[in-house]
Amino acid sequence: MILYNLNLDEVNQLTKYLSELIYAPMIIGFTGDLGTGKTQFIKSLLNNYIKDEIVKSPTFSLIEEYSSKEYDFIHMDLYRVSDREIIEMGITDNFSNRAICLIEWVEKNTFLMNKIDIHIKIKFVNNETRSFEFFALNQKCTPLIEKLSIKFKK
Repeated sequence: MILYNLNLDEVNQLTKYLSELIYAPMIIGFTGDLGTGKTQFIKSLLNNYIKDEIVKSPTFSLIEEYSSKEYDFIHMDLYRVSDREIIEMGITDNFSNRAICLIEWVEKNTFLMNKIDIHIKIKFVNNETRSFEFFALNQKCTPLIEKLSIKFKK
């Protein structure tokens, strides 16, 4: 686990470093209260790959998909979606070997919570600062989190 307290400019630097380390297939889950910056973090991360497309929040659509030369990105918001609905909708059918899945409110869905590779917890510190905790949930991602802690020092 690594922990950072960051302002918005520092978040953009962190997502740049993270974009150099993540790879497909991978599922990254995000947790945090409303307004802590889950969507903003994901937008910043995706902007490292997708320059000519507006990254939208999947709050109402549930899923937004993007493609870059390297990867397909599946950005999901599970705030109002149950385990049963995930399975019935076949959402995991979209998880290809090229896919990096970025899931907001992953804790609301035990089916997907058990499949994530990296868990990022975001907490409100003050109006300008958020706390970010990174957890590798399997052995393949432990070196990635260690590299991030070396590469991005605050």
